[in-house]
Amino acid sequence: MKKPHRQQEYSEDERVIVPDADDMEDETFLKHLDKRHAHETGTEHALHQFPHIQAAWVGTYRAFHDYQHRINGEDAYDHEHVWDDDADDD
Repeated sequence: MKKPHRQQEYSEDERVIVPDADDMEDETFLKHLDKRHAHETGTEHALHQFPHIQAAWVGTYRAFHDYQHRINGEDAYDHEHVWDDDADDD
């Protein structure tokens, strides 16, 4: 399986705002990984389709997701996570 190509850096204008991963239900979070992080997970856009992944692996994927954002920085992604509290600051 060939990893999907991703752009190296995104400007603020290119990034979309998405909820913080901790605020997402498990199935929504796995869909987020499928759509926005397939280049890192190496999956074929199907994580959310397997209930055993939700039950057994979602915590591991959440830790992996947080780690990727922390080490790569926000400019490396086509999206930016916003906590509910941050949305009230506007």
